Amino acid sequence: ANKVELGFDGSVIAEFDDYYIDDANFLGNVKVYTMNPTSDSSVAWTPSADTNYQCVDDGGNYHDSDSSYVSVTAAGLKDLYGLSNLSLSSGTIKGIAHNFVGKKTDTNPANIIPKIVTNSTEYSGSAIAMTTSYVSYQTIWENNPDTSTAWTYSEVDALISGFESS
Repeated sequence: ANKVELGFDGSVIAEFDDYYIDDANFLGNVKVYTMNPTSDSSVAWTPSADTNYQCVDDGGNYHDSDSSYVSVTAAGLKDLYGLSNLSLSSGTIKGIAHNFVGKKTDTNPANIIPKIVTNSTEYSGSAIAMTTSYVSYQTIWENNPDTSTAWTYSEVDALISGFESS
C-alpha cells in the first residue's frame, strides 16, 4: 500500500493495538506503551481547573474537548510535565512519540513546539501550526537527542515532556 488513512465519525473512541507504519524496515513485534503526565515540572500556561498536568492527562483516551485544558495567549511560554514510568524494564526501545491534542482559539500564538527534557537538557521538535479545530499531533524521537543512541529505560522513566507557544 502507498497510502493509509485512519479515522472515526466522532461518536466512538477509536483505539488501535499493535499498529504501526514504517516505510523503511519491518520492525518485528512492537508494543506501544503510554506514559501520561503525573506532575507539573515547570508550567506557565493557564489551567482551566486543578493543576496543569491534570488538565492534560486524559489517560490515553481521546481528548475531553473543552472540559479540561491549558491555554496561553503569548508566545514563548512553556508547560513541562513529569510522566509515569514504563511498566517494563527489558527489550529494545524503538523510540518515543510525543503526542498532544490542541487547537488555536486566537491569532496568537499560532504554533506549538513539542518539548522533551532528557539528561537535564531540553530539546525541541518542529513548530506545529495549530488549526481552529482539535487535531492530534505527534513528534517522534527514535533516538535520545542527548546521546544520539537508542533510549534506555532509565532515560525514558526520567523523561519530562511538554510544549511551548510560539
